Amino acid sequence: MSLDGKTAVEKTWLARPADSGGSTAPNAAELSFSSTAGAHIIVVENPGGPDWFDLSGIDLGLDTPVLAAVGKRGDDFIALWVWHRTGVFALQSPAPATGTLLIEDVPAGTWHVTWWDTLKGIPAASTTTAHQGGLLRLPTPSIARHAAVVLTR
Repeated sequence: MSLDGKTAVEKTWLARPADSGGSTAPNAAELSFSSTAGAHIIVVENPGGPDWFDLSGIDLGLDTPVLAAVGKRGDDFIALWVWHRTGVFALQSPAPATGTLLIEDVPAGTWHVTWWDTLKGIPAASTTTAHQGGLLRLPTPSIARHAAVVLTR
């Protein structure tokens, strides 16, 4: 593994014979290194062969919010899709989560906020908020899978 172009940690695994089913068992290891705060480039590579690693097993030691959002905006309109990271594709809905969306550089004014139930396709009652401009902190309703919100000025 390299950090910003410099080797941060190395690990070599010895070849192991296949199990009785013809495949090799996983070869787990914990590799750790420290870095300073800020943006970095981390590269994981296997220069010795065609093997692979399990990306989902990489723990960067960072907490990830359970809710995520993506959207589009203009001066008088903001639309966001918000999803529950563990619930969006789960067979059984997890416990709903709430949070606060942090929307940067929102123009000052009175904003009408409408949350949408994306499973039923219906909006909740709209609310209004007087915003002074800049960072808008928008509390979410309980979200088990996904929701949408539309803000108009």
